[in-house]
Amino acid sequence: MRYLTSVLLCISMTIAVNAQEFQITAFDGNFAELFGYSVAIDGDYAIVGAPLQTGFGTNNAGAAYIFHFDGANWVYEDKLYPPWGGSLGDQFGYSVDIEGDRAIVGARNTEHYGYSQVGSAYVFARSGTNWNLIGTLYPSDGQQDDQFGNKVGISGNYAIVAAAKDDDYGNKSGAAYIFEYHYGSWVEEVKLHASDADAGDAFGSDVAISGDHAVVGAPANMGVEYLQSGAVYIFHRSHYGWRQVERLTHSDAEIFDHLGASVDIEGDYVIAGAPFANDKTGKAYIFARSGYDWYEQDILEPSDGAPHDKFGTSVGITLGRAAVGSYLDDDDGPESGSMYVFEQAGTTWSEFAKYTASDAAAGDWFGHSVDIDGSYSIAGAENQDVVNTDAGAAYIYGPAMMADCYPSRYLEGAIMTGIYQASDHIIADGQIPGSQQVVLGSPNYISLDQGFEIAQGSTLEIGMSGCN
Repeated sequence: MRYLTSVLLCISMTIAVNAQEFQITAFDGNFAELFGYSVAIDGDYAIVGAPLQTGFGTNNAGAAYIFHFDGANWVYEDKLYPPWGGSLGDQFGYSVDIEGDRAIVGARNTEHYGYSQVGSAYVFARSGTNWNLIGTLYPSDGQQDDQFGNKVGISGNYAIVAAAKDDDYGNKSGAAYIFEYHYGSWVEEVKLHASDADAGDAFGSDVAISGDHAVVGAPANMGVEYLQSGAVYIFHRSHYGWRQVERLTHSDAEIFDHLGASVDIEGDYVIAGAPFANDKTGKAYIFARSGYDWYEQDILEPSDGAPHDKFGTSVGITLGRAAVGSYLDDDDGPESGSMYVFEQAGTTWSEFAKYTASDAAAGDWFGHSVDIDGSYSIAGAENQDVVNTDAGAAYIYGPAMMADCYPSRYLEGAIMTGIYQASDHIIADGQIPGSQQVVLGSPNYISLDQGFEIAQGSTLEIGMSGCN
């Protein structure tokens, strides 16, 4: 048998991931309302913010939309408004989160105490197909331009709301507030600051909460060795209340990485984005908990990243998978955007898929916001034009890339080294000395080692165990 190694080395190949895609839009979307600026997903429910939505004739009051998976499609269920329709420029929907039958929406520019842009957050609960307001949250010590509500999170009876421009420890040092649902009311429980809080840190640029743990990003913090590389803070709730238990930085910190620009937490895992790392190509970091300690477990980088993609601008994490947005990626035109999904195997997180919108166009900013839960991931594209110019859209993918999955894959020709899903379409040519370099993955992908080839004119069949 003659081996065509030289042919293998010069072959280029494009892998198309044909996961099931659902595009969702606002039924009443108008020009530049930015539907998809914020997104979140939990189980069969998703929420999408449109902070510049014009409701009740009020410019930029904002709105948020709830979608439900009915077993076949993601369908619109309810539209959430600020109380009384909101006021000019409130930007309700600037941030969103959802868990179970509750959703939270931030409106960073509402007025309180006679000050502008203090900010608010609103909690809604589901009753049938209706989502009703059950709490209006605002800071007890709010001041002008704090922008409380720039990020929000909810878990059980606890909500976290960021105010990244709070000035307690200097201009824009930042803060975050935790509220508890107590006897039918949401009560401010504690105001969080970083242990090393300083002016300009932007503590609260992103927040998340899961059970008894909360995470807060401070991307302008000095981080490591005064590099302003950023930091991430973990808070834990015990019978003594909420207290900081960890300050996380990254092992390969460089100046202005902005670690903590995005954060998420699920159980014993935290993900944090550093979109300015590596000449703004971006990175994301997985931190894991062992006992009382948190440590850096892995560094996520895009397989095809390029400078200024800003991979890590948005992140999400669920059991065994993570999503990272790269909204300035240029695959489908300048700044069309993309989302990467990574899968965990032990202490290693490997790139599992890269998503771009089926109708992607330049400037869409797909992936500026992302989230992931279970089998579904969601990406917002607030500048998408399908409804109206910059009206926006969001895209949901899943479940777990198995929508177009086949029980067996037939691979022909020289196959480049890498990881391939059961839904991939592969075209190439070449030879194979043997199939010992094929590794079956868990359960719906295969890993091909370096040097893997298929005999010219022959076909290799690989059974995909567990593929639906």
